[in-house]
Amino acid sequence: MLTNEILKKYKFLDVEDVMRITGVKQTKAYAIIRSLNNELLASGLPKHAIIRGKISPDYFYKRIIDTHPPRSPPEKPESG
Repeated sequence: MLTNEILKKYKFLDVEDVMRITGVKQTKAYAIIRSLNNELLASGLPKHAIIRGKISPDYFYKRIIDTHPPRSPPEKPESG
């Protein structure tokens, strides 16, 4: 699975990783990273521990993937 592969390989995710995992465009990916970094700052993480444009894969997974599991595709109505 692509997500697990990325989480194991990198210490931080950048915008390209977030775009690949979520399927969003670059502007939205940066907005996601910025929002998550702001959450980390608000939780008391020192500002020098935040890297602009990057996010911890563990935090990303916890906040984005765990809270928004993939949806199943809608079932096609049977014709008949």
